[in-house]
Amino acid sequence: MAGKRENLLFVKLFFILILASLFVHCGNSQGKFSGEYELNSGNTILKLTFNEDSNGLLRGTLSGNNGVSFTLEGIAKGETAEGECKGRGLKLFFEAKLKDNQLILDLIEPTKNNKPDYSKTKRLAFIKKSGTTEIANKVTPQNTLANKQVLGNTENTKVNSNPIRENHSENLSLKTISNPSWGFKVRVPEGWKFKKGANVIILGHNRIAGAIFVFPHILNNISQVRNNLAQGISNESMNLYLSGNIVSVSSSILSGDYSGTLNGTTVKAKGYGTLSPYGGGAFIIAITTPDKYGEELVSAALLLTKGITYTRTQNSNLMQYFAGTWKTVTKNTETIAVLYPNGRFSMRYSSAYSGNNGGWGAAGDENSSGRWTVRGNRRQGVLILTYASGGQETINYYVHTKNGETYWREYYFGGTLYWKVR
Repeated sequence: MAGKRENLLFVKLFFILILASLFVHCGNSQGKFSGEYELNSGNTILKLTFNEDSNGLLRGTLSGNNGVSFTLEGIAKGETAEGECKGRGLKLFFEAKLKDNQLILDLIEPTKNNKPDYSKTKRLAFIKKSGTTEIANKVTPQNTLANKQVLGNTENTKVNSNPIRENHSENLSLKTISNPSWGFKVRVPEGWKFKKGANVIILGHNRIAGAIFVFPHILNNISQVRNNLAQGISNESMNLYLSGNIVSVSSSILSGDYSGTLNGTTVKAKGYGTLSPYGGGAFIIAITTPDKYGEELVSAALLLTKGITYTRTQNSNLMQYFAGTWKTVTKNTETIAVLYPNGRFSMRYSSAYSGNNGGWGAAGDENSSGRWTVRGNRRQGVLILTYASGGQETINYYVHTKNGETYWREYYFGGTLYWKVR
């Protein structure tokens, strides 16, 4: 929940991992754990890869913002695995468990006798990626330069004639896609297939070249939608700039034409921005290479845009439910977040840590405040924090469950377990 000040158990390790964007690819092992996993919480992105051989030997990489990698070595036994995580002078134990498309990774500090100290455990929940799911998890409605919501961040996305692979999709003619935190439902055009991520839907077609991306936003009026469309996208892999004027399709839909590059390839795109009558809405972008750009792709995007239906997010009762004081602690850090019923929040992060080899850093306090809202339900959804400085952060949450029991006063906010104090 603490965003840039997120209270991670192993301070030195996760200081290196915060704001991660390096993607490491694993081998072609057929083991259950083999694959790529991602934890995406606001500005924090952690990447995990595992390669399990036929004997159950497990090797992996946990990577972060500056390209530094931590190696994991261990052994897999069916749906569970255990071993050691090493890097940057740190040694931790890990235990991992597969659950549906999730990998639950426990990082455990060692005792003085070099045994796992289970009282000092950090649990991280990763989502497994495959096919276009990898693209979906990379795309976020965040302009990395302006820190404002725009069409999206499509790092490492490739444009091709069939972006949605057959064995990772469904033939979803006239089907709808929704998310309780978005406040809208998307009707899939006939013949299109999709993959859904936490903050994006990606659609592709077997015959029509290109892809269509759908991103939720939480803007308040059509002027803000217009301004965001006008900004285009600029990040390490994509540069899209407006090549004409913003046009009003209707009182709640705007569109624009874009040109630019994606991973060095010249592309052309049509972008749409919508506004829900209840606030928020969606950005839709249809993108392909200039020689493949045509009416079929644009028409499909417009049909999808006009077919979006909006629902009122019932967040007033939800805000009352989450209002209160939330806390998480480790051996050397403490974060307390107070969510006030009037939509204000305050947060205090305190650290008093030391370490060998020169220490991990100096003790200190950090404070932040602003406004908050929530979308979803009591089981899962997103918290949206708007800081006093103007920055905004979207944090995924879900209730803590263990052995079939649900702990309604304990939630994972951005992958970190908090409990409600009062």
